Amino acid sequence: MRCPLVAFFVTALAFCCASELAAQQAQPPKSKAEILKALSQKTEQLDKTLEQMKEKHAKATKNAEADAVTKLKKLAQTEASGGEIAEATETWTDILEIDTTDVEAKKFFRSIGRLDIVEKTLAQAEAKQSVLPTRRLFYEADNGITFRLLPDGSWLETWTNNDRQRIHQERGRNPYHIFLFNRTGSLRVLHIIYPDHYYWKHYLDKKWHLEPAVGAWKE
Repeated sequence: MRCPLVAFFVTALAFCCASELAAQQAQPPKSKAEILKALSQKTEQLDKTLEQMKEKHAKATKNAEADAVTKLKKLAQTEASGGEIAEATETWTDILEIDTTDVEAKKFFRSIGRLDIVEKTLAQAEAKQSVLPTRRLFYEADNGITFRLLPDGSWLETWTNNDRQRIHQERGRNPYHIFLFNRTGSLRVLHIIYPDHYYWKHYLDKKWHLEPAVGAWKE
C-alpha cells in the first residue's frame, strides 16, 4: 500500500507544479513601467551592495597596511639595534612608502641625518598622486562642469553655468581614468574622466563623444 500512495503524491505534486508553470506562462507580460521600476529597484540594490563592498575593501586594505607597517617596524628596529643601518634604512623607507605620515619613520631618518630620503619619498608619492586620477576628489572643466566625489562613493556633477546637477555611480577605475554611470528615468549616460579631458555617451550610443572643454583634477 505504501508504494502506490507515494506514487500518488508524487504524481499530484508534479501535476500541481505543471499547472503553476502553465499559469505563469499564461500571464501577460508586465507593463513597461513595472519592468523599468523592477530594474531600477534591482539596480539600486546592486549599487548598495557595491558600496558596502567598497567600504569593506577600504577597511580591509587599511587594516592590512597597518598590520604590514607594524611588522616592518619590528624588523627595522631589530636591524637598527643589530647595527644593520643600511637594511634598517630600506625597511623604514618601505614603511614611509606605505604611510607617508608615519612619525617613527621620520624620526629614524632625522636621527641618522637622512631627511632627504623622507623628502624624496614624499615627492615620489606626490608625483604618483598627480598622474593617478583614481585618487582625485574633484575634477573641473573650463566650461564650468565639475565632478566631485561624495562621502558615500557617488559623484556629483554640476553645471555652474545653469545650476544643474546630477549624481553618478562609480562603476570602474584604473590608473588612467574613472568610469561613471548615471541613470535618470529612462536616460542612461556614461562618462570616462581622464586627467585633462573626459568622454561621454548615452548607453546605446556606439561611439564616445569627446567633451571639447579642457579640465584638470583640483583635489
